[in-house]
Amino acid sequence: MEQPIWTKKYFQAIKDHHEDLIFAIDINGRITMMNSACSKVLGKSEDEAAGTSFLSFFLDSQQEAVRSAIERMREGTVKKIKMEAEIITESGETRGYRLQVIPVDLNESCREILFIGRILTEEKIKKYPLYDEKTRLPNRKSIENELFNRIKRVSDSHESLAILIIQIRRLQMISDALGHSAGDWAIIQMAKRIEASLPDQSFIGRFSRNKFAILMDGSEDYTELEKLGNHIIMAIEKPLRFGKQEFNFSAAIGISSYPRDGADTKDLLNNAGIALGYARAGTHDNIAFHGNEMNLEMEKRADLERSLRNGIENNEFFLVYQPIIQSATGEIRACEALLRWEHPKWGLIPPLEFIPIAEETGMIHSLGKWILKTACKQVKKWQEAGYKHMSASVNVSAYQLDSAQFIKNVKEALEQSGLKAECLYLELTESIMIDQSSKTIEMMCELERMGVKFSIDDFGTGYSSLGYLKQLPIHTLKIDRSFIQNLSHHSPDFPIVHAILTMGHGLGLRVVAEGIETNHQLAMLTSLGCDFVQGHFIEKPLEARRFTCWLEKKDNASNA
Repeated sequence: MEQPIWTKKYFQAIKDHHEDLIFAIDINGRITMMNSACSKVLGKSEDEAAGTSFLSFFLDSQQEAVRSAIERMREGTVKKIKMEAEIITESGETRGYRLQVIPVDLNESCREILFIGRILTEEKIKKYPLYDEKTRLPNRKSIENELFNRIKRVSDSHESLAILIIQIRRLQMISDALGHSAGDWAIIQMAKRIEASLPDQSFIGRFSRNKFAILMDGSEDYTELEKLGNHIIMAIEKPLRFGKQEFNFSAAIGISSYPRDGADTKDLLNNAGIALGYARAGTHDNIAFHGNEMNLEMEKRADLERSLRNGIENNEFFLVYQPIIQSATGEIRACEALLRWEHPKWGLIPPLEFIPIAEETGMIHSLGKWILKTACKQVKKWQEAGYKHMSASVNVSAYQLDSAQFIKNVKEALEQSGLKAECLYLELTESIMIDQSSKTIEMMCELERMGVKFSIDDFGTGYSSLGYLKQLPIHTLKIDRSFIQNLSHHSPDFPIVHAILTMGHGLGLRVVAEGIETNHQLAMLTSLGCDFVQGHFIEKPLEARRFTCWLEKKDNASNA
């Protein structure tokens, strides 16, 4: 009877005292266990690492090979893998390891994957190249070496040094649409564009999969650095044509400087990375210089990332529902389910703050699954209470559409709730439609065959051909609130709203106007023939209990 206890003690002793790195991941690639040796190398405790992506341990240039190996193991095509890879240490430097990767099976199904890593000998380490094989630029190890040497040189002469880290967004889009060879070609073109934008004596290297690093001596003028950053971003944002297709990219840049933001390689790269996170957060410019005020914000971001894992289990997340009514009759036809997070430390967190983190960490899949199930169950309850025409409208992230599990999650939500598929609307942003891949189209078509409907959210804010409106299974357009705020017969928004309504109805689509704040806006949209409206003038988003009260109050008023 005591064998399981002793087995646990043996395992704990090995875990705590073995000199090799030992860590485990779940089938979604999230850390579930890590030994003391691994914690020491990475500079984070087991609790801090829990729930984060294991891929962050590896150089971006090696992540695809690691991801591919894990995928084969999950599929059961291999039972054990041996590989060599570089792991990023606490100092920001890299260290070579020989890894054994072993599946942990339960009932003949892979539930977790165990990694055991032994450090490579100096002879093995010397074999690692210093240049990126795709772009032929210096790789991360070479960047670190160059930065170390430049710090040593400028410290003797009391000069300054700037480090710029550039992240290119939407590169994965071209790989998803046209394959990895096209993605490799795109990153080479981006490297050429950046390099052509730099002044003489600059050092450029490929820092990771979609990031480049630039080192510049004697650069302490923020105005000049910002001007250079804008010049680089403009070069990146020029459309890139591959065959008959045109792709658009964007970028964010984080900047740190020596000696103001650090005295060594680790601090300077880390602080440039913090500035990059600040720049790409969406609420700031695309260029950010490191500053002390960022440390608190990034500490909060790191805490939110750790907290996301347990947020659902601790009932910190909840849904609010905003009614969508028929403009001509005032009848309730649907409600939009909106996610909220009451964090025990930081209070109510705005979705714009935590959704990007959930997307980056992969937690969006667990959150999205929970939202679907909760919203479908609640709307089914309202239908059973007499609101038979009520539909659920749920926002969907592009990351969810990329998951092979998404269709399964939708089916489970419908089956477990008893809600009919035609009563579920999935809201996609116009940007997802612009970046559509064959995988996205196939998934949308399969869901439509089930009966699920699609709405395009924030319509009118995208910059692309409207051809997708007739090519994809879309049922509803939601006019972005920015066109409604100042709507009047004399405003420039009026002809835009009128055109969207005419086009939508011409294609047989329903049209919803968001952000209704006044009776004047409601009257004008009704006169224009807008099918449905939502906004604070109708009712603000409410928790389920208060939404039920609102429904009952509305019923009583109409029956009076």
